[in-house]
Amino acid sequence: MEIRNNPSSFNEIDNIRKLFKLWHNYSGAGTGEVRELLKKARCLGALCLTREIKTLPRTIDKLVHLRYLDLSHIYELEFLPATVCKLNNLQTLKLIECWSLKELPTKLSKLEKLRCLDIEGCGRLALMPPRMGKLTCLEKLPQFVVSHSQEGQANRGRLQDLEALTNVGGSLKISVRGFSTHQVTEGAKCVRGMIHLIDIHIEISCLFNNDAGSTLLLECLQPNCNLIHFNLYGYGGVAFPNWESIEDLEASLPKLVEFWLGDCANLLNLPLLRQLHHLKTLNLISSNDLTLKFCNNENLKSFSIVEELFRSRLSSSLCSLQVKKWRYLKSLCGGGLEHLTALQTLHLSELYDLEELEDGNHSHLPWKFLTRLRDLKLQYLPKLVNLPQGIEHLAALQSLHVEACKSFEHSAECVSR
Repeated sequence: MEIRNNPSSFNEIDNIRKLFKLWHNYSGAGTGEVRELLKKARCLGALCLTREIKTLPRTIDKLVHLRYLDLSHIYELEFLPATVCKLNNLQTLKLIECWSLKELPTKLSKLEKLRCLDIEGCGRLALMPPRMGKLTCLEKLPQFVVSHSQEGQANRGRLQDLEALTNVGGSLKISVRGFSTHQVTEGAKCVRGMIHLIDIHIEISCLFNNDAGSTLLLECLQPNCNLIHFNLYGYGGVAFPNWESIEDLEASLPKLVEFWLGDCANLLNLPLLRQLHHLKTLNLISSNDLTLKFCNNENLKSFSIVEELFRSRLSSSLCSLQVKKWRYLKSLCGGGLEHLTALQTLHLSELYDLEELEDGNHSHLPWKFLTRLRDLKLQYLPKLVNLPQGIEHLAALQSLHVEACKSFEHSAECVSR
């Protein structure tokens, strides 16, 4: 049933069990009309409100039968009333893209029947409420925000709250905006038991005074072995923690299909990826001001240091590769790209020192062997002068995108072929 801007409509809803999409043709009056609604519709089992309201009335707790509450896309909603936590039968709470939402009610853990807490797109959420681990029925939780306050953690959720949420599945983004080593015990595995997760995005924006803090943080965020997609941004450690094997991710993430690694400024060694025979997408992104480093503390100037990786099982499985913001990468030569015979997408972006896309002995490496490549994107390569001659071997190429390569002079003969 839909109710538009007609006050008399409220007289007809005393026994309505479900009410979706309460519509208003003007803003500002939404909250008052919802308050009037709540006086009449005490039997509601499901309620979906539209974006015009600014606050949710405290009397929402009178809807004792409510199991489904959708407040998505209410862009001016900053807080939920504490009385929401009295909705003991609530199973679904959707707050998708409530852009202004700053925090969730402190006693949210009382909603022990809650199965879905959808806070995707709530970018201003600064913390999670305490004792989230009591919500053991949760099956969907797309975001978890970790913060730290010197005034104490009494009203803030902790990473270890995730340990009890073993029914949560699908995708989970963990945003670490503040962290203290006192928040977790050594050896804790806060995420490992969430066996239904297949996609984890870890974004770390807090700074540590030492490598041990970064390592402890990632140690307790070890994903389950069923993971398919893994994104890691902002990790500050010099090496990956010892999950199953400090040198090889295959033991920890044997089913991994997609791996994003970005802005890990202090990382000296990548864990070996060569045994990840399901890996199809690899994205390695460094920051503008910092350099991604590998073995022997050398700044990466060519791909030669990762040639062993490209010679591995990845050679027959990797379909997509993105290399972005490696400041000192000068050449693709001798890096083993020619071994990636399954590669379909290659994006090279913001490589400000990159000059050579192939070797100089007319062997047309690595392009000669990239016969399945369909999409080649070259962006912000200011020292690139020409397309590689070996591009003539890319018989499957469907898209060639060249952008902001100010020294670029393409060969018309090469392109025509």
